[in-house]
Amino acid sequence: MEPVETFEHHGQTIHIYRDEDAESPRDWGPLGKLVLPRVPRGWRDINEGEGQGPVVASLPVYMLSHSGVAVSTKGFGCPWDSWQAGYISIYREDLLKAFGKRRMSPKLRKQAVDILEAEITTYNQYLQGDIYGYVVGEASCWGFYGLAAVREAAKEVV
Repeated sequence: MEPVETFEHHGQTIHIYRDEDAESPRDWGPLGKLVLPRVPRGWRDINEGEGQGPVVASLPVYMLSHSGVAVSTKGFGCPWDSWQAGYISIYREDLLKAFGKRRMSPKLRKQAVDILEAEITTYNQYLQGDIYGYVVGEASCWGFYGLAAVREAAKEVV
């Protein structure tokens, strides 16, 4: 496997590689429940079920399928290769439990929307193969989402 990039930092050579064995962020136990009934041919529908209590926040999930697949909560503006594939939602009891709260607040409701957007952004990085690892001498570490994150982590070990 060829490195994506190689650079020097404090006299050490750092090699950055794509992480080809990365696990899906949807396997990490996310707060958002993803339901995608309209997926590209060859995919299975995704239905992570429902959470506890009423929905606190829900966002549409759009998909772009053209030489790969991308997802977003904002849409892609392409009438031919993109569509609303489903939605992602956070349920009240799941959110309260995750934050150790007993009551919903406007601030927590805003955080719920931010969490959903972040989960879809991370899932998109996974679908795009935007996950990396570094090798510095005998040391290595994998599972960094985005080149900036892996560069920074690799510099910290040198």
